[in-house]
Amino acid sequence: NARPQSIVFNPQWDRFGPLFLWNPKNYYINGMDPMFQYAYNPALYWETHYYAQDVVTDVTCPLVACMIEEVVPTIKVLKDDFHAEYVVIEDERNPRFKWYLSSTPQFVNVFQGEKESVFRIR
Repeated sequence: NARPQSIVFNPQWDRFGPLFLWNPKNYYINGMDPMFQYAYNPALYWETHYYAQDVVTDVTCPLVACMIEEVVPTIKVLKDDFHAEYVVIEDERNPRFKWYLSSTPQFVNVFQGEKESVFRIR
């Protein structure tokens, strides 16, 4: 569902193995234990953490806690911070995030499996 060498955002780091096994031609955000992402860049870690925990939808936070003026729109985070072209989620682990992606014109559902969804970012 993606061109080779596409960047795919996956909020659940433990899904990297199966994603890479079935499609090693793409690049996946969030493929190692989160402590390595935190060591590399705490803001990227926190932005991903809130999606993984399914506590944010249209915005996320680059800090452990944010004031309203510090939140960042999801589309900006995915495009500018992660350079993602696709988002893959597990429906049961991220129902709120799936609802947001499904109801926002900047995302197109390009694959719906039994347990997962793939969205292309416009």
